[in-house]
Amino acid sequence: MAKKYKTIMFDLDGVLIDSKKNMREAWHACQQKFNIENSFEEYFSYIGRPFFEILSILNIKKDFETIKVLYDQTSILSMNLINFYPNVDRILKKCHSKKINLFVVTSKDKKRTNLILKDISHLFLYLSSPDENLRGKPYPDQINSILKNYSLNTNDCLYIGDTEVDQLAAKSANIDFMLAEWGYGPKPSIEHTKLFQIRDLLDFI
Repeated sequence: MAKKYKTIMFDLDGVLIDSKKNMREAWHACQQKFNIENSFEEYFSYIGRPFFEILSILNIKKDFETIKVLYDQTSILSMNLINFYPNVDRILKKCHSKKINLFVVTSKDKKRTNLILKDISHLFLYLSSPDENLRGKPYPDQINSILKNYSLNTNDCLYIGDTEVDQLAAKSANIDFMLAEWGYGPKPSIEHTKLFQIRDLLDFI
């Protein structure tokens, strides 16, 4: 019999939403404005980490704040390029009806996260983004903050992500992890329980 969870935390990009086209549009705008030579594929290979951290990894040394402003503005103007994966709405509502504690733990900023999830935000107890007090993944700060603020038992908690940074964050927070096989990657180097479609989650609630 599969283990049952009382709390489920979700990554956003590559797990609940397919936002790759939106990201490409935003990155291309930044390339043109700031003469960035790094391709979208280079940028996208680090998805899951905080934006400023990705810029540092790509050896972009200046204009961090203004690059992010343009990226976010373009992303917001291109929200029509974001789609929820099949059955996300139905499965989240099913979890909510069974009194599962639902959270989003994402590296996306709070403004865009709220805009994307506005129609289903009532299903979640909290939408967590990095801030000055909470480092983004792979650090466990966001997950640990939720665990503490909602007095949750780590044995009952599951984090669903699609990249190695998601797995590392869950491991550091001492909660279970499952891999969303439909997501972006790069995949964790060690094996984990895999979800091949989001409705597979029904086996664990």
